[in-house]
Amino acid sequence: MKRDTKKILLVVALTVALTPAYALKPTDEAIIELYQQVEDLQHDVNSLRGTNEQLRHELDKLKKSQETSQAALKKRISSLEDQLENSSSSTSSNGDKAKTEVEKEKSDSTIVGEKSDNFGGSVDRKVSDKVAYKRAYDLLSEDPDAAVADLEDFLKDYPSSPLAANAHYWIAETWYSKGKYEKAKDSFLKILKDYKGNNKESAAALKLGYTFVQMRQWDYAKKTLKDVIRFFPDTHEAELAKSKLASIENK
Repeated sequence: MKRDTKKILLVVALTVALTPAYALKPTDEAIIELYQQVEDLQHDVNSLRGTNEQLRHELDKLKKSQETSQAALKKRISSLEDQLENSSSSTSSNGDKAKTEVEKEKSDSTIVGEKSDNFGGSVDRKVSDKVAYKRAYDLLSEDPDAAVADLEDFLKDYPSSPLAANAHYWIAETWYSKGKYEKAKDSFLKILKDYKGNNKESAAALKLGYTFVQMRQWDYAKKTLKDVIRFFPDTHEAELAKSKLASIENK
């Protein structure tokens, strides 16, 4: 700063030296005016420096913000890649397991077909509950009505199967998607009453709340969604329940 001031004073001195004598004002007045000009120039320099420092500070903040965002993005991408990898491994494992069951069932069916009873007819033998469930489940996207019928048959044949709650859940989901909310409500309620602690309990509770919303039974809907938040905290279903509850708050 001192160096800049010296330069300015030197320029002023040269200007004064090269100015014709008749153009000069009285000495005191000229000195005061020159001094004021120097002060003004110095003020401008300081102002520019302050602006420069502020811009540099903002640039540093922007760089840090970009670095933080990039780091978060990399972390998110890495997390998604891990999830996809785990999901792929799980799907592959489940697919292999289901394939093994189906292949085993085909083998069993072949053997059964070769056996006959005393009357010459083939022996009627049930498939395993896992194979029966998978056959019904695979129909859901292609023919929901047929899938529901097969799932209901599955429940009759295997009422004590560990997959019974799942069967009820997909029956309820099918009714819900078709707008048959009364049937959906009954199926979701059955899961909560008869299959406590199963892996579909939180999902069934949430969809029961959704069903009451569709039926415009606001009091039941709010109570059910609050129960989801209360009994299944820290779950994805609890977060969805909070969001839905907020959307019907004034109902």
